[in-house]
Amino acid sequence: MVTDKQLKELNELVYGVDHNYIEKGKPFVDVDEGFERKIGNQKFQVISTSNNDKSGTIILHEPQPNGGYKDVPYTVKPNDGFSGMAVAPINNGVVDYGNVTVIAAATNPTSPNDLGGAAAAVPGLSLQYDTAEQYLLKLMKEHPDWQINQLSGYSQSAYMLKIGAKYHIPTTVFHGWFNYNTLSKEERDYMNAHMAQYINYRAHEEEVGGKLVVSHDAKNTAGSVYYIGNANSHLLTSFKFDKDGNIKFNIEDSKGEDKISNLQGSIAKSSGGKKIALRTELIATISEHAKDLAQGYESAIKAELEKAELEIKTIVQEINQGAYEIQNYLQGWEVDKLIQNYQESDFWDDGLESSIKQEVKKYKNSLYDFSDTLTVVSRRIADYDSQEGARLFKQDITARGKVR
Repeated sequence: MVTDKQLKELNELVYGVDHNYIEKGKPFVDVDEGFERKIGNQKFQVISTSNNDKSGTIILHEPQPNGGYKDVPYTVKPNDGFSGMAVAPINNGVVDYGNVTVIAAATNPTSPNDLGGAAAAVPGLSLQYDTAEQYLLKLMKEHPDWQINQLSGYSQSAYMLKIGAKYHIPTTVFHGWFNYNTLSKEERDYMNAHMAQYINYRAHEEEVGGKLVVSHDAKNTAGSVYYIGNANSHLLTSFKFDKDGNIKFNIEDSKGEDKISNLQGSIAKSSGGKKIALRTELIATISEHAKDLAQGYESAIKAELEKAELEIKTIVQEINQGAYEIQNYLQGWEVDKLIQNYQESDFWDDGLESSIKQEVKKYKNSLYDFSDTLTVVSRRIADYDSQEGARLFKQDITARGKVR
Protein backbone atom coordinates (compact mmCIF):
# COMPACT_ATOMS: atom_id res chain seq x y z
CA MET A 1 0.00 0.00 0.00
CA VAL A 2 1.28 3.48 -0.92
CA THR A 3 1.83 5.76 2.09
CA ASP A 4 0.59 9.34 2.40
CA LYS A 5 4.15 10.62 2.08
CA GLN A 6 4.77 8.61 -1.09
CA LEU A 7 1.53 9.93 -2.60
CA LYS A 8 2.53 13.49 -1.75
CA GLU A 9 5.91 13.09 -3.47
CA LEU A 10 4.33 11.40 -6.49
CA ASN A 11 1.96 14.39 -6.77
CA GLU A 12 5.06 16.60 -6.97
CA LEU A 13 6.80 14.33 -9.49
CA VAL A 14 3.85 14.16 -11.91
CA TYR A 15 4.49 17.77 -13.00
CA GLY A 16 7.50 16.42 -14.90
CA VAL A 17 5.19 14.65 -17.36
CA ASP A 18 4.79 18.09 -18.95
CA HIS A 19 8.29 18.78 -20.29
CA ASN A 20 7.50 22.51 -20.50
CA TYR A 21 6.87 22.78 -16.77
CA ILE A 22 9.03 25.35 -15.00
CA GLU A 23 9.60 25.45 -11.24
CA LYS A 24 11.14 28.52 -9.62
CA GLY A 25 12.41 29.67 -13.00
CA LYS A 26 14.18 26.39 -13.76
CA PRO A 27 13.18 23.41 -15.94
CA PHE A 28 11.65 20.57 -13.94
CA VAL A 29 12.87 16.98 -14.28
CA ASP A 30 11.40 15.32 -17.39
CA VAL A 31 9.29 12.29 -16.50
CA ASP A 32 8.62 9.63 -19.13
CA GLU A 33 7.63 5.98 -19.16
CA GLY A 34 10.41 3.96 -17.51
CA PHE A 35 11.45 6.82 -15.19
CA GLU A 36 12.35 5.54 -11.70
CA ARG A 37 12.33 7.35 -8.36
CA LYS A 38 13.04 6.06 -4.85
CA ILE A 39 10.76 7.47 -2.15
CA GLY A 40 11.87 6.42 1.31
CA ASN A 41 12.71 2.73 1.12
CA GLN A 42 10.49 2.07 -1.90
CA LYS A 43 11.47 2.46 -5.54
CA PHE A 44 8.74 3.28 -8.08
CA GLN A 45 8.68 3.08 -11.86
CA VAL A 46 6.54 5.26 -14.10
CA ILE A 47 4.73 2.75 -16.33
CA SER A 48 2.57 5.19 -18.31
CA THR A 49 2.23 8.94 -18.89
CA SER A 50 -0.35 11.22 -20.49
CA ASN A 51 0.02 14.89 -21.40
CA ASN A 52 -2.96 16.52 -23.12
CA ASP A 53 -1.85 19.22 -25.58
CA LYS A 54 -5.31 20.39 -26.66
CA SER A 55 -6.26 24.01 -26.06
CA GLY A 56 -9.62 25.20 -24.84
CA THR A 57 -11.45 28.19 -23.37
CA ILE A 58 -13.09 28.55 -19.98
CA ILE A 59 -14.71 31.50 -18.20
CA LEU A 60 -12.97 32.65 -15.03
CA HIS A 61 -14.91 34.61 -12.40
CA GLU A 62 -12.10 36.96 -11.44
CA PRO A 63 -12.50 38.64 -8.03
CA GLN A 64 -12.65 42.43 -8.22
CA PRO A 65 -10.93 44.84 -5.77
CA ASN A 66 -14.26 46.36 -4.71
CA GLY A 67 -16.03 43.03 -4.31
CA GLY A 68 -17.89 40.72 -6.65
CA TYR A 69 -16.57 38.88 -9.70
CA LYS A 70 -16.06 39.64 -13.40
CA ASP A 71 -16.44 36.98 -16.12
CA VAL A 72 -13.23 36.82 -18.15
CA PRO A 73 -12.60 34.39 -21.06
CA TYR A 74 -9.41 32.44 -20.48
CA THR A 75 -7.59 30.34 -23.09
CA VAL A 76 -6.20 27.12 -21.67
CA LYS A 77 -2.65 26.88 -22.97
CA PRO A 78 -1.17 23.54 -24.04
CA ASN A 79 0.93 23.13 -20.89
CA ASP A 80 -2.10 23.92 -18.70
CA GLY A 81 -3.91 20.77 -19.84
CA PHE A 82 -4.13 17.39 -18.17
CA SER A 83 -0.93 15.65 -17.14
CA GLY A 84 -1.02 12.29 -15.47
CA MET A 85 0.96 9.14 -14.89
CA ALA A 86 0.67 5.58 -13.63
CA VAL A 87 3.34 4.22 -11.31
CA ALA A 88 4.06 0.85 -9.73
CA PRO A 89 6.48 -0.23 -6.98
CA ILE A 90 9.60 -2.20 -7.82
CA ASN A 91 10.06 -5.15 -5.46
CA ASN A 92 13.17 -7.33 -5.70
CA GLY A 93 13.92 -5.81 -9.08
CA VAL A 94 10.47 -6.65 -10.49
CA VAL A 95 7.74 -4.11 -11.30
CA ASP A 96 4.61 -4.96 -9.29
CA TYR A 97 1.71 -4.40 -11.69
CA GLY A 98 -0.66 -5.62 -9.00
CA ASN A 99 -0.30 -2.30 -7.14
CA VAL A 100 -0.69 0.50 -9.67
CA THR A 101 -1.31 4.12 -8.63
CA VAL A 102 -2.61 6.77 -11.05
CA ILE A 103 -1.75 10.42 -10.32
CA ALA A 104 -3.24 13.55 -11.94
CA ALA A 105 -1.25 16.79 -11.84
CA ALA A 106 -2.73 19.99 -10.45
CA THR A 107 -2.22 23.52 -11.75
CA ASN A 108 0.99 25.39 -10.99
CA PRO A 109 1.14 25.51 -7.15
CA THR A 110 3.62 28.41 -7.08
CA SER A 111 1.07 30.94 -8.39
CA PRO A 112 -1.43 31.84 -5.63
CA ASN A 113 -3.28 34.29 -7.90
CA ASP A 114 -3.86 31.67 -10.58
CA LEU A 115 -4.94 29.17 -7.96
CA GLY A 116 -7.36 31.58 -6.30
CA GLY A 117 -8.93 32.56 -9.61
CA ALA A 118 -9.20 28.97 -10.72
CA ALA A 119 -10.81 27.86 -7.47
CA ALA A 120 -13.43 30.60 -7.69
CA ALA A 121 -13.96 29.91 -11.37
CA VAL A 122 -15.04 26.32 -11.49
CA PRO A 123 -18.52 25.86 -10.00
CA GLY A 124 -18.69 22.45 -11.63
CA LEU A 125 -16.04 19.95 -12.67
CA SER A 126 -12.54 20.79 -13.79
CA LEU A 127 -11.95 21.03 -17.52
CA GLN A 128 -9.54 18.12 -17.09
CA TYR A 129 -12.04 15.65 -15.60
CA ASP A 130 -13.09 13.99 -18.87
CA THR A 131 -9.48 13.64 -20.03
CA ALA A 132 -8.47 12.07 -16.72
CA GLU A 133 -11.36 9.61 -16.85
CA GLN A 134 -10.52 8.62 -20.45
CA TYR A 135 -6.89 8.08 -19.43
CA LEU A 136 -7.94 5.73 -16.64
CA LEU A 137 -10.29 3.79 -18.96
CA LYS A 138 -7.51 3.52 -21.55
CA LEU A 139 -5.17 2.03 -18.95
CA MET A 140 -7.82 -0.49 -17.88
CA LYS A 141 -8.55 -1.52 -21.47
CA GLU A 142 -4.95 -1.75 -22.68
CA HIS A 143 -3.57 -3.37 -19.52
CA PRO A 144 -6.18 -5.78 -18.08
CA ASP A 145 -3.41 -7.44 -16.07
CA TRP A 146 -2.74 -4.22 -14.11
CA GLN A 147 -4.46 -3.82 -10.76
CA ILE A 148 -5.17 -0.10 -10.33
CA ASN A 149 -5.88 0.22 -6.61
CA GLN A 150 -5.08 3.87 -5.83
CA LEU A 151 -5.82 7.28 -7.38
CA SER A 152 -4.47 10.61 -6.20
CA GLY A 153 -4.50 14.33 -7.01
CA TYR A 154 -3.75 17.74 -5.58
CA SER A 155 -5.66 21.03 -5.58
CA GLN A 156 -7.59 21.23 -8.87
CA SER A 157 -7.03 17.53 -9.64
CA ALA A 158 -9.14 16.59 -6.62
CA TYR A 159 -11.70 15.61 -9.28
CA MET A 160 -9.96 12.23 -8.95
CA LEU A 161 -12.31 11.70 -5.99
CA LYS A 162 -15.27 11.53 -8.36
CA ILE A 163 -13.44 9.17 -10.73
CA GLY A 164 -12.43 6.97 -7.80
CA ALA A 165 -15.99 6.81 -6.49
CA LYS A 166 -17.36 6.01 -9.95
CA TYR A 167 -14.97 3.10 -10.52
CA HIS A 168 -14.65 2.05 -6.86
CA ILE A 169 -10.93 2.84 -6.58
CA PRO A 170 -9.57 4.28 -3.29
CA THR A 171 -8.52 7.92 -3.72
CA THR A 172 -6.46 10.37 -1.65
CA VAL A 173 -6.11 14.06 -2.54
CA PHE A 174 -4.22 16.95 -0.97
CA HIS A 175 -5.61 20.49 -0.50
CA GLY A 176 -8.47 19.39 -2.71
CA TRP A 177 -10.92 22.08 -3.84
CA PHE A 178 -13.48 19.72 -5.26
CA ASN A 179 -17.17 20.50 -5.81
CA TYR A 180 -18.85 17.61 -3.98
CA ASN A 181 -22.18 18.58 -5.54
CA THR A 182 -20.91 17.10 -8.82
CA LEU A 183 -21.10 13.60 -7.34
CA SER A 184 -23.95 11.39 -8.48
CA LYS A 185 -26.10 9.80 -5.78
CA GLU A 186 -24.42 6.45 -6.40
CA GLU A 187 -20.93 7.99 -6.13
CA ARG A 188 -21.80 9.87 -2.94
CA ASP A 189 -23.36 6.80 -1.35
CA TYR A 190 -20.33 4.68 -2.22
CA MET A 191 -17.90 7.24 -0.78
CA ASN A 192 -19.87 7.49 2.45
CA ALA A 193 -20.03 3.70 2.72
CA HIS A 194 -16.24 3.49 2.28
CA MET A 195 -15.11 6.67 4.02
CA ALA A 196 -11.61 5.43 4.84
CA GLN A 197 -10.91 4.96 1.12
CA TYR A 198 -11.78 8.51 -0.04
CA ILE A 199 -9.67 11.12 1.70
CA ASN A 200 -9.25 14.85 1.19
CA TYR A 201 -6.50 16.39 3.34
CA ARG A 202 -7.13 20.10 3.86
CA ALA A 203 -5.94 22.96 6.03
CA HIS A 204 -8.77 25.38 6.77
CA GLU A 205 -6.36 28.27 7.48
CA GLU A 206 -4.91 28.36 3.95
CA GLU A 207 -6.61 30.57 1.39
CA VAL A 208 -7.21 28.28 -1.61
CA GLY A 209 -8.11 24.72 -0.62
CA GLY A 210 -9.22 25.80 2.84
CA LYS A 211 -11.07 29.06 3.55
CA LEU A 212 -12.32 29.61 0.00
CA VAL A 213 -13.61 26.07 -0.49
CA VAL A 214 -14.72 25.13 3.00
CA SER A 215 -17.09 28.09 3.13
CA HIS A 216 -18.88 26.73 0.05
CA ASP A 217 -19.03 22.96 0.55
CA ALA A 218 -18.65 22.28 4.28
CA LYS A 219 -22.12 20.69 4.42
CA ASN A 220 -21.86 18.80 1.12
CA THR A 221 -18.70 16.74 1.51
CA ALA A 222 -18.55 12.96 1.14
CA GLY A 223 -15.97 10.41 2.17
CA SER A 224 -13.44 11.71 4.71
CA VAL A 225 -12.23 15.31 4.86
CA TYR A 226 -9.35 15.70 7.32
CA TYR A 227 -8.12 19.12 8.43
CA ILE A 228 -4.45 19.65 9.17
CA GLY A 229 -3.57 22.14 11.89
CA ASN A 230 -0.76 24.69 11.79
CA ALA A 231 -0.61 24.88 7.97
CA ASN A 232 -1.36 28.09 6.08
CA SER A 233 0.21 27.30 2.70
CA HIS A 234 -1.42 25.66 -0.32
CA LEU A 235 1.87 24.02 -1.27
CA LEU A 236 2.37 20.28 -0.85
CA THR A 237 5.32 21.08 1.41
CA SER A 238 2.83 22.22 4.07
CA PHE A 239 2.14 18.55 4.88
CA LYS A 240 4.35 16.74 7.40
CA PHE A 241 4.65 12.99 7.95
CA ASP A 242 5.72 10.55 10.66
CA LYS A 243 8.43 7.89 10.24
CA ASP A 244 5.89 5.47 8.73
CA GLY A 245 4.82 7.95 6.06
CA ASN A 246 1.46 8.76 7.67
CA ILE A 247 0.33 12.37 7.60
CA LYS A 248 0.71 14.43 10.79
CA PHE A 249 -2.32 16.39 11.91
CA ASN A 250 -0.19 18.99 13.76
CA ILE A 251 -2.57 19.12 16.70
CA GLU A 252 -0.02 20.81 18.95
CA ASP A 253 -0.01 24.19 17.26
CA SER A 254 3.26 25.57 18.62
CA LYS A 255 3.18 28.55 16.23
CA GLY A 256 -0.25 29.54 17.50
CA GLU A 257 0.92 29.23 21.09
CA ASP A 258 4.04 31.28 20.37
CA LYS A 259 1.93 34.03 18.79
CA ILE A 260 -0.31 34.13 21.88
CA SER A 261 2.74 34.35 24.15
CA ASN A 262 4.31 37.12 22.05
CA LEU A 263 1.08 39.13 22.07
CA GLN A 264 0.83 38.82 25.85
CA GLY A 265 4.38 40.14 26.18
CA SER A 266 3.70 43.03 23.80
CA ILE A 267 0.53 44.02 25.68
CA ALA A 268 2.47 44.22 28.95
CA LYS A 269 4.89 46.72 27.37
CA SER A 270 2.31 48.80 25.50
CA SER A 271 -0.20 51.50 26.35
CA GLY A 272 -2.98 53.55 24.79
CA GLY A 273 -4.22 52.69 21.32
CA LYS A 274 -1.46 50.10 20.74
CA LYS A 275 -2.52 48.18 23.83
CA ILE A 276 -6.17 48.27 22.77
CA ALA A 277 -5.34 46.86 19.32
CA LEU A 278 -3.07 44.13 20.72
CA ARG A 279 -5.66 43.09 23.29
CA THR A 280 -8.30 42.63 20.58
CA GLU A 281 -5.82 40.69 18.40
CA LEU A 282 -4.93 38.42 21.33
CA ILE A 283 -8.54 37.38 21.90
CA ALA A 284 -9.05 36.77 18.17
CA THR A 285 -5.87 34.66 18.05
CA ILE A 286 -6.96 32.52 21.02
CA SER A 287 -10.33 32.07 19.33
CA GLU A 288 -8.74 30.77 16.10
CA HIS A 289 -6.31 28.61 18.09
CA ALA A 290 -9.22 26.90 19.85
CA LYS A 291 -10.90 26.08 16.53
CA ASP A 292 -7.65 24.75 15.07
CA LEU A 293 -7.19 22.41 18.02
CA ALA A 294 -10.78 21.20 17.83
CA GLN A 295 -10.59 20.48 14.10
CA GLY A 296 -7.21 18.80 14.44
CA TYR A 297 -8.25 16.46 17.26
CA GLU A 298 -11.42 15.41 15.45
CA SER A 299 -9.59 14.71 12.19
CA ALA A 300 -6.81 12.75 13.88
CA ILE A 301 -9.15 10.50 15.86
CA LYS A 302 -11.46 9.89 12.89
CA ALA A 303 -8.45 8.98 10.76
CA GLU A 304 -7.15 6.49 13.32
CA LEU A 305 -10.57 4.85 13.72
CA GLU A 306 -11.10 4.50 9.99
CA LYS A 307 -7.54 3.27 9.43
CA ALA A 308 -7.97 0.59 12.12
CA GLU A 309 -11.33 -0.52 10.71
CA LEU A 310 -9.86 -0.79 7.20
CA GLU A 311 -6.96 -2.90 8.50
CA ILE A 312 -9.39 -5.25 10.26
CA LYS A 313 -11.49 -5.60 7.10
CA THR A 314 -8.36 -6.49 5.13
CA ILE A 315 -7.29 -9.12 7.67
CA VAL A 316 -10.78 -10.69 7.74
CA GLN A 317 -10.85 -10.82 3.93
CA GLU A 318 -7.47 -12.55 3.90
CA ILE A 319 -8.67 -15.08 6.47
CA ASN A 320 -11.79 -15.84 4.46
CA GLN A 321 -9.88 -16.09 1.20
CA GLY A 322 -7.28 -18.39 2.75
CA ALA A 323 -9.92 -20.61 4.32
CA TYR A 324 -11.85 -21.14 1.10
CA GLU A 325 -8.64 -22.03 -0.73
CA ILE A 326 -8.52 -25.25 1.32
CA GLN A 327 -11.99 -26.38 0.27
CA ASN A 328 -10.38 -29.25 -1.62
CA TYR A 329 -9.43 -30.73 1.73
CA LEU A 330 -12.48 -29.85 3.86
CA GLN A 331 -16.24 -29.87 3.50
CA GLY A 332 -17.94 -26.51 2.92
CA TRP A 333 -19.59 -26.59 6.35
CA GLU A 334 -16.21 -27.29 7.94
CA VAL A 335 -14.74 -24.20 6.30
CA ASP A 336 -17.71 -22.10 7.46
CA LYS A 337 -17.29 -23.37 11.01
CA LEU A 338 -13.57 -22.68 10.86
CA ILE A 339 -14.02 -18.99 10.08
CA GLN A 340 -17.31 -18.27 11.87
CA ASN A 341 -15.52 -16.49 14.73
CA TYR A 342 -13.33 -14.45 12.41
CA GLN A 343 -15.82 -11.93 11.03
CA GLU A 344 -15.42 -8.18 11.20
CA SER A 345 -18.12 -7.89 13.88
CA ASP A 346 -15.99 -10.08 16.16
CA PHE A 347 -13.14 -7.58 16.08
CA TRP A 348 -14.85 -4.22 15.61
CA ASP A 349 -17.24 -2.63 18.10
CA ASP A 350 -19.53 -0.23 16.20
CA GLY A 351 -21.05 0.96 19.47
CA LEU A 352 -17.66 1.89 20.91
CA GLU A 353 -16.68 3.64 17.68
CA SER A 354 -19.89 5.68 17.78
CA SER A 355 -19.33 6.53 21.45
CA ILE A 356 -15.78 7.75 20.77
CA LYS A 357 -16.93 9.91 17.86
CA GLN A 358 -19.71 11.40 20.00
CA GLU A 359 -17.23 12.33 22.73
CA VAL A 360 -14.90 13.89 20.17
CA LYS A 361 -17.80 15.84 18.68
CA LYS A 362 -18.80 17.14 22.14
CA TYR A 363 -15.22 18.24 22.78
CA LYS A 364 -15.05 19.93 19.39
CA ASN A 365 -18.37 21.73 19.96
CA SER A 366 -17.17 22.93 23.37
CA LEU A 367 -14.04 24.44 21.84
CA TYR A 368 -16.10 25.99 19.04
CA ASP A 369 -18.49 27.53 21.59
CA PHE A 370 -15.49 28.86 23.51
CA SER A 371 -14.08 30.30 20.27
CA ASP A 372 -17.39 31.95 19.32
CA THR A 373 -17.70 33.46 22.80
CA LEU A 374 -14.21 34.94 22.51
CA THR A 375 -15.07 36.39 19.12
CA VAL A 376 -18.10 38.16 20.62
CA VAL A 377 -16.00 39.40 23.54
CA SER A 378 -13.35 40.68 21.13
CA ARG A 379 -15.95 42.67 19.15
CA ARG A 380 -17.47 44.15 22.31
CA ILE A 381 -14.06 45.18 23.62
CA ALA A 382 -13.26 46.82 20.30
CA ASP A 383 -16.62 48.65 20.34
CA TYR A 384 -16.12 49.75 23.94
CA ASP A 385 -12.57 50.94 23.29
CA SER A 386 -13.75 52.87 20.25
CA GLN A 387 -16.58 54.56 22.17
CA GLU A 388 -14.41 55.24 25.21
CA GLY A 389 -11.66 56.66 23.02
CA ALA A 390 -14.14 59.01 21.35
CA ARG A 391 -15.48 60.12 24.76
CA LEU A 392 -12.00 60.84 26.11
CA PHE A 393 -11.05 62.69 22.92
CA LYS A 394 -14.18 64.85 23.17
CA GLN A 395 -13.49 65.46 26.88
CA ASP A 396 -9.92 66.47 26.06
CA ILE A 397 -11.04 68.91 23.35
CA THR A 398 -13.60 70.45 25.73
CA ALA A 399 -10.97 70.86 28.44
CA ARG A 400 -8.60 72.52 26.02
CA GLY A 401 -11.34 74.91 24.96
CA LYS A 402 -11.94 75.93 28.55
CA VAL A 403 -8.25 76.51 29.12
CA ARG A 404 -8.17 78.84 26.16
